[in-house]
Amino acid sequence: MNKYTQYLKHLCLAAVMLMTATTQHAQEIPITGEAFFTGSGFGMQSGGISTLTFNNPMTFTFGTGDYSVITPGTPATFAPISWTGSGPSAMLTAPVTPEWTIIFGGSTYQFDLLAVSSATMTSTGVSLSGTGVATVSGATTRDPTPYQFSLEGTGSGFNYTIAVPEPQTIALLVSGVAVVLLWARRCQRI
Repeated sequence: MNKYTQYLKHLCLAAVMLMTATTQHAQEIPITGEAFFTGSGFGMQSGGISTLTFNNPMTFTFGTGDYSVITPGTPATFAPISWTGSGPSAMLTAPVTPEWTIIFGGSTYQFDLLAVSSATMTSTGVSLSGTGVATVSGATTRDPTPYQFSLEGTGSGFNYTIAVPEPQTIALLVSGVAVVLLWARRCQRI
């Protein structure tokens, strides 16, 4: 076999590998939409570590996109979350895989919490946001998709009523409050 034939053979092999990789990439189906949950939980702070434990099952309230097929009221299992620090300097003590799981219609919906971007816990409230990866497998299958996670809880004595809204809802609420405060301040000047 001459060098030209070998070169041509390697070139064809590389082209086939590239086409296979491109075809696999084109078939990727990311998860769309958000999932919303409610429930309760309790917090604990000890030795610089804050831990939020959920009273399972939490309740799926509604979803959009790929989560819209899940019936409201479906139970969801949440794993405890532990972190050090507070506010934007908070750090997850270890990835939580999975953070939450729903089994519905022959599919398993999960979210792995890989990092915390902000977390604060007091005796009357908890607020946490982070990032990770969402997956859907089973009857419906989607590719692992980067996702954001956030929760808010209020209560007393480290016992909370918890809502897990999508990050866009929180951003909308915060911006709405800011607009109202600016408007009220402007009205006071007049």
